[in-house]
Amino acid sequence: MRIAIKKINYYSQFIAAFTLALLLFMTVVDVLLRNAFFIYLRGTYELTQILMSVIVFMAVGYSHDHKEHVVIDILYEHLPRAQKWVLSLISSLIFLAINATMTWVVFQFALRQLAQGDHTSSL
Repeated sequence: MRIAIKKINYYSQFIAAFTLALLLFMTVVDVLLRNAFFIYLRGTYELTQILMSVIVFMAVGYSHDHKEHVVIDILYEHLPRAQKWVLSLISSLIFLAINATMTWVVFQFALRQLAQGDHTSSL
């Protein structure tokens, strides 16, 4: 199971990177067209919001798996190894609970939007 999760995290980082590159390209084109030709790309702001959530959710697993997330080292580095392990376990459980809650809420919101036939204001 751990190997499968590592593989999913490995490939999801590429999805996040591709999405970030797409977001960068879209933003640059929008700014250039707006400033040079007064042409506005419709829905750029909303797509930026949507794609940012994709980037965060796709990259957070990989960063957590490789301990690349933000840690306050001032206290953590002075703890004994056993306490570091307990603290790491607690932070992982908190991370899991927050991520599961966010996923559930967004999923429920998406189902509600689909059932009502809602859409974004520009798209």
